[in-house]
Amino acid sequence: MRAGRWRHILAATLVMAGLCAGCKEEPRDHLVEGQRALAAKDPELAEEHLERALEAQPKLLEARRLLVDVDILRGDYAGAEARLNELWRQHGFEDPENLSTGGRGVRRLMADQYNRLYRSWAQATDRRTHPEVFEEVALKALSSKSRDTGLNEMLREFYRERADHFIEQGDKIAAAQELEKIQRLRTFPDTRREYLEQAHRLRREAFFEQAEARFVEEIQPELEQNGAFDAESRQVLLAIEQPVDRRLSPRSEESLAQARAMAQQALVPTLAQLAISIGGLDAENVDITAMEVPRGEIQQEQFRVGRYDMVAAFSLESLINMAFEYGEDQRVQGPEEPGAEPTEALPDAGASPP
Repeated sequence: MRAGRWRHILAATLVMAGLCAGCKEEPRDHLVEGQRALAAKDPELAEEHLERALEAQPKLLEARRLLVDVDILRGDYAGAEARLNELWRQHGFEDPENLSTGGRGVRRLMADQYNRLYRSWAQATDRRTHPEVFEEVALKALSSKSRDTGLNEMLREFYRERADHFIEQGDKIAAAQELEKIQRLRTFPDTRREYLEQAHRLRREAFFEQAEARFVEEIQPELEQNGAFDAESRQVLLAIEQPVDRRLSPRSEESLAQARAMAQQALVPTLAQLAISIGGLDAENVDITAMEVPRGEIQQEQFRVGRYDMVAAFSLESLINMAFEYGEDQRVQGPEEPGAEPTEALPDAGASPP
């Protein structure tokens, strides 16, 4: 080859090298291409560009943040969550007060990613076969965006379905617990009231079923033996012989009313203990004074100077209800069960690592 031709080839090579040096790809270029690939739902291409951006600039937060969206597109929700949590902690997003204006902007973007992640995760989860997973991720999504109507409705339907499932299985308490969780969602007040009333009915039915079975097995035989239970009318019969003030006159209606009231008050401890036994309550922790005692039906009474005798009948249902209402009051006032208390609204606290 002639020397002149070699000089032309060398000159052309040097020119091309100079051109390539002038158009070197920047990390920002790969970032833009990664965003385009994500918009086109191509996770492989997006990951390729984002990784190349990080090779050139390892601390490029936007590229690391967008890899979360790559995981979401692939359905690797646990991986996306782990990646988000790591970024959240590394950049101090737990304390927005100490962030710069730009940092707060990135925090909002990541909060949206948390919501999008958990929303996608919940929608991809079979809530019949994995109800615990669905509930957990849906609640996480709601914690980052409590006003999300779709999420609230999704959870409402889920709790309704779970309640129906437990009813079919005969577990009314579990069904009631699911319905009570709806009280924490953003729903219409009438809807919350409807589900809370249904939950109350289910708890009452379950309590009555257990109490009646306990009564038949443990309490009824002894009462019948003592002539204190009328099986036909399902009434418990209680007799009392009550000393009264000798100044009370058997001929006075006012005195009779006072004697009756004293006798009925004297029956309260007996009624309470009976209701506690029938309802299976913890006798040591029951405050009898807080129990609502039913009014009995006076079947016999004899009033003479210094003495009032009475036989009163109390329906079995009223005694079971006495125990149930007391137990319900204590349950509601005690340690909160999941979803037991109505909540008007949940504050938008922003996303945070679980």
